[in-house]
Amino acid sequence: MSEGRKLRIVISDGGQKVAIPEEGIRGRRVGEPAAAAVFDLDEGTFAGGRFVVWGGPAGLEAELTVFGSGVPILSSERGTLRLTPHGAQ
Repeated sequence: MSEGRKLRIVISDGGQKVAIPEEGIRGRRVGEPAAAAVFDLDEGTFAGGRFVVWGGPAGLEAELTVFGSGVPILSSERGTLRLTPHGAQ
């Protein structure tokens, strides 16, 4: 997601769940369908986080934000989301 870093993102259950398997992060979609899909991350992060997907001029974009304890945001990464067939790397 950030320059040089690639993450495998798995969106499942009809777009209701998200996982970042290599990081052990999982979450569920919140809110009504809108211009952006927002997922609350409740597994694999100490203080939670958020994963957001939206359509940009060049395709899908995404942002991964991990919340901290005592610090509002521990990390935030943003980049292009590239779709691959299930099972492909």
